[in-house]
Amino acid sequence: MRIGEVAAKAGVSVRALRYYEEQDLLHSTRNRGGQRQYTADAVERVGLIRRLYSAGLPSRIVREVLSFADAGGASPELVGLLTAERDRLDRQMTDLREARDRLHACITEAHAMAGRNAPPATAAPATGGPEEPPPARGGGTRSGSTEEGARSATRGPGPFSSQPYGTGASTPASRARSG
Repeated sequence: MRIGEVAAKAGVSVRALRYYEEQDLLHSTRNRGGQRQYTADAVERVGLIRRLYSAGLPSRIVREVLSFADAGGASPELVGLLTAERDRLDRQMTDLREARDRLHACITEAHAMAGRNAPPATAAPATGGPEEPPPARGGGTRSGSTEEGARSATRGPGPFSSQPYGTGASTPASRARSG
């Protein structure tokens, strides 16, 4: 099968197939004219490659998973490899939720400094992370309500304060040092 036919049947671009070959995920032979020729199972393999990429796996891990598939299927080593990748993604998701929370705090503080109310609360992120409640409206001073003061005390100084940021803040680097 020629490259254009595989691309059309697999629903990917010709360029994607070339990339998969560069990454040693897909193999072809060349005809006398130098054109790539693929076996009939190439479309199925491209489908597997796409599923693995969509699961967040890097090319290096996709290559390892494909070697298990080529050898006949699952093994304890494959399960361990996939479990380690899931754990890596969990750590990244935690770090992203923490970054989002810090950004939300910056936005809230910037709105307060601008003399406006904080933005309305949005729906919780799809990842199920915590959503910070909006500050109390009315009855408070410009510096914030008691509720805001309590949150500030537990969170440390914000990014717009004159105090150094990071007091008590947990970052991936600080967690690595402490544990």
